[in-house]
Amino acid sequence: MMPGGTAVIPDRAVTPADVIRRAVSPHPGHHVGYPLHGGYIAAPVVITDVQPASPDEALDAIYGFDACEALAGIGLVNLFTISSFCGPDDGLIAGIDILAPGDAARFRLGFADRHDGQRIPAYAMDEALDASAALLHSRAFRDGSFLPCAMKQARIAGPAVAGAVLAVGVPQDPRRARLFMEAPFAFPCRTRDLPGRQMTRSAFLRDRLMRVAASVTRIGRQRGVLYQEAWAGGTAVPVPAGMIGTSLAAVPYFQPAGEIMPADPADLLTMTYAQWRSRFCGSP
Repeated sequence: MMPGGTAVIPDRAVTPADVIRRAVSPHPGHHVGYPLHGGYIAAPVVITDVQPASPDEALDAIYGFDACEALAGIGLVNLFTISSFCGPDDGLIAGIDILAPGDAARFRLGFADRHDGQRIPAYAMDEALDASAALLHSRAFRDGSFLPCAMKQARIAGPAVAGAVLAVGVPQDPRRARLFMEAPFAFPCRTRDLPGRQMTRSAFLRDRLMRVAASVTRIGRQRGVLYQEAWAGGTAVPVPAGMIGTSLAAVPYFQPAGEIMPADPADLLTMTYAQWRSRFCGSP
């Protein structure tokens, strides 16, 4: 007992199975935003959108952001911005903790220097982002849901390049929170210097991915956390003259619809993305 008679409740180990079993929407056919109790899935997304510019700059900002929301599978909800840490007691990450892509060595981008002198691997999260997007798009959110989201956006008029990268830091100590680093970007360029439409595999984007992966170790130094690996993914598009480019890096925190969950939700911890998609989305 503490002074004054207050009981001290010892910490209890919370397993990923505990979390996922508490992270199911009460509506079988709809996702809901994390209601700040129970468990949740954090779903990393990086989105870009290009639309014609209009005479009204304020409306351009609204149109671009709404388009990115819809492309991310989080339209018609009330987003509110939160900080960028994921549980271990309450949250799991789509594409990393559940529906993981498998052997991480296949996705290695390089290494980042940690503040204790060690180097940690940085992995490309292309397949993790695919799994995350598929989970979000598998069912709609109930209209008007309140959805907490770690989120940053950027917008620019063409000619320009718009894009977003996002990193996940996985701590060495599983009792520490995972970290999200959202980094949208936009910069002008001359029309003749616009890159080709496909930039996903470009050296330019790879450099951005390594930078955001390295930022994980910098936060680790500031917070006194040792991250053992970083995952990074991103996208970028050219924005021609007369167009507006919007980019979004976001991680919505939500509870998935029960219809797309196994009878024991903990099975998602060992189920591959392909297995889940075949079983619940009717796709191989």
